[in-house]
Formats: sequence, structure tokens, C-alpha cells
Amino acid sequence: MKYAMTTLLSALSISASLVRGEMQTWTDAAGVSIEAEYAGRNGDVIKLRDANGREASFKLTALSPESQAQIPAETGKPKDPAPAVSTKPRPVGAIDLPSEEDIAAFKTDYTNDDGSMLRFHANIGPKRLTNEEKEESYKSGKILYRITCNFTRISKSGSKMTERDVGGSVNIVVLDPFGDMIFSKKASLSGLSSKGGGKSGLFGEVKKSGQYTAYIWMEYQGQLFGTVDTTNLKKTAKPIWMK
Repeated sequence: MKYAMTTLLSALSISASLVRGEMQTWTDAAGVSIEAEYAGRNGDVIKLRDANGREASFKLTALSPESQAQIPAETGKPKDPAPAVSTKPRPVGAIDLPSEEDIAAFKTDYTNDDGSMLRFHANIGPKRLTNEEKEESYKSGKILYRITCNFTRISKSGSKMTERDVGGSVNIVVLDPFGDMIFSKKASLSGLSSKGGGKSGLFGEVKKSGQYTAYIWMEYQGQLFGTVDTTNLKKTAKPIWMK
């Protein structure tokens, strides 16, 4: 399960050695680090708060062993949750995030009455860079990402299976590591297919390393297809051929 949340989880009591306001370095399993304070725990999910008061949730298994060791033991009962306040304005014309009920209803495969199958696959990840783009990315500090989405109908014709693209548009919302919305758009499926090679898809850029989350979903024939995908984006290292 992948997490990025814009509402606060319950704030839990913490040990005296880790008081509120104490910033620590937290590192995920991929080696990406952030400076934040521990802000509570709900089961196997912890909440961290940065210096600006923005909060983000992370599954324990997503953290490095060293960061997991920093988490204090749970004591007492959780307090009533308080609403989170984002420090960033939403993009103009932003699409609302899907509700928890909608996310729970997301389908990636669905079999029609005629036996054909609808298959939905979408993801966000680092853009594969050319050598020129690597140099530019290193100099500018910008991190490029790519979003793709394939929606196909698979049916049997005689003894053969055929797969055809399904048309339509999808909702795409991207959140930064602290749950702020940085991108929101309804996009046509025609330009998002991963079958078009490295040049197809929706491309964007960010300036900070960390875990980014994409909500990608659509309604088709009364069914809700979608996925919530995360990726760790890192700044481009200096290419070995650069002086």
C-alpha cells in the first residue's frame, strides 16, 4: 500500500527523548532523506512534520532500519485528529482528490459480460534522460518525471487474443512528499500510453528529492478504474563526462 495523505493522522504521545520541535534526519529504503520531526503513529504508519508544519505519512517498511529505530514506542491513546493545513495554494482549476471510498473501489482489471477484459495500468516514475538532459538536469537541479497510463480491452477472436486501446481521459493529481498538490489535470489517454516509447506520456519537473504520489483514475461504463502510485525522485548526479 502506498501512502500520501493531506489529512492528519492521530497525534500520539512520544518519549521524553524525542520532544516536539526536535528535527531529525529520516531516510527511506531507497536512500532519500528529509529533515522532519516525529508527529505520531497509527499502526504501521507514522507521520512526520517538516519545519514549515507540513505533514506526510509513511509506512514503517518504507523507512530504513536506522530510521525505524528512531520511532518511539506507542504509549497512551491517540487524540482526536486535527485537520491539516497546506502551506501551498492548490493549482488553478485543481481536481479534487478521490475519496477513500473511491480509492477502495479502484479497479485495474474488469471482465465484461461478453467475456472481454478491461485492463488499466498507470504509473509515475523518473524520466529516462538523454545525455543532454542529464547535463541540463544536473546544472538546473530540476528532477524530471513521467506519467503513463494504458487502458486496453482484451478479447478473444477465434483462437487469438486481441488487445485494443480504449479511448477517454483520466484524472491525474500529483502530491509532493509533504502532501501538497503540485499538479492536477484531466488528460487524454491517447498521449499517455507507454507503448509509444520514451517520448510518450505526461512529463513534469520538481526541484526537491523525495517520495511523490500520483492519483490516476477514470470512470468507464459505470466502473471506476484507477491506481495510486508512488516514486522516489532524486536529483541527477553529475555525469562522469562533465568536467
